[in-house]
Amino acid sequence: MAGSLRPLVDYIKTNWWVAFAFGGLLLVLGWKMNAALGNIIVALSWVVFLFAAFRAPLINAQPALPRVLWTLLVGAVLGLIFYYTVWTAEAEAARPFRISDNGLAFINLTQNLGDTDSGAFWMSYTSGYGDTASPIALAQYVDITNLRSVPETIQSYSVAIKTEECGWIYLSPMYIRGQQIYFTAQGLAKAKLFDFSTNGLDYLLPEPIQPHATVSGWWFFDSKVACNVPKGSTVRYRVSLTTFSGIEWEYLTPELRVADSPAIPGKTEGQTRGPYFVVPPGKPENDLTKYHKKLYSTPVT
Repeated sequence: MAGSLRPLVDYIKTNWWVAFAFGGLLLVLGWKMNAALGNIIVALSWVVFLFAAFRAPLINAQPALPRVLWTLLVGAVLGLIFYYTVWTAEAEAARPFRISDNGLAFINLTQNLGDTDSGAFWMSYTSGYGDTASPIALAQYVDITNLRSVPETIQSYSVAIKTEECGWIYLSPMYIRGQQIYFTAQGLAKAKLFDFSTNGLDYLLPEPIQPHATVSGWWFFDSKVACNVPKGSTVRYRVSLTTFSGIEWEYLTPELRVADSPAIPGKTEGQTRGPYFVVPPGKPENDLTKYHKKLYSTPVT
């Protein structure tokens, strides 16, 4: 075997451009393979490129010390290129997004359909029962940052919450496009309409997230499991995102302590960043007690 490879090795030694071509072939091969073996092949291609540079006529004609220094310079430049084009691409694939929840979330997993302890937000929509209202189990404001160097469009998202009492609960997205979201802290009879058309993720995520850009907004979920989440307890979130380019990514938050629900601002004038609410002009109220009430994820029978 060694004897059969000797002519190829000798040919590469005497033809520096063949060494460059062979190094390029190894580079492409290493880029396409799995990370562990691919990194070894990419490193081998760098060695081949270094040898080819050492044998290239422009460098080969130099005295010994300048020849070595020029070769090392070529190796350093190639190393930087490999780092930014190969290993940076692997890092992007490993962590394509960053998610921050801003510490602002309204949690109500009681599944209470009455006018007491019914949570901070309800959604109204039309179902087979006519005008229908459902409590929102989780309203959460998050920042989603695209860490990749290309635009990415979110195809789907999901969230699970881990509580001290019930363990992991997988939540059902409540899509708000075309629906109405009410703040109900003063009761269902005095539900206040909020407008999420500018800061609801269902309105924002259909557009691509540009490279290294951040999209911020609210998303809403229902729970099929009733659970008590008292103040002072801890929760964790597992967020999953898929993109139209085929990325499937999951993020597990650290433990977060549940505090009192923050006050809802009545106005948003002058607020330029961070979580905010938009109250339509006139602050319209609605009496949701007249609506048919059901959990969002419960099918119409």
